[in-house]
Amino acid sequence: MEKVWIKRPVIEKDKEKNTFEVYKEVGDPISMNIWPASGTVQAEVYGKELKYIYNANVDKDADIAEGDAIYLKKDSKHPAYNVLYVSKPYLKHKVLELKAWPEKEN
Repeated sequence: MEKVWIKRPVIEKDKEKNTFEVYKEVGDPISMNIWPASGTVQAEVYGKELKYIYNANVDKDADIAEGDAIYLKKDSKHPAYNVLYVSKPYLKHKVLELKAWPEKEN
């Protein structure tokens, strides 16, 4: 299990009323089990993008939504993953589909 930080996109306006998206931290860090996507169905859905897709398990009560960004370090400037899909809760967990963000220099 990996400790990760979740940030949610929020639309803000500058002094000139231009809108832009920023990511604001959501709650405490959560534990997440992340592994590469595989299998026939995911290969058919994502095709050549499959190498950027990951699956993850989180606690069923975790505050996470589609579009959220996942950071592996609290002070990182760039997210590691974007949440594509959040399943309905199972007995103890939710299953997520994530897409790796392109790496950028800090």
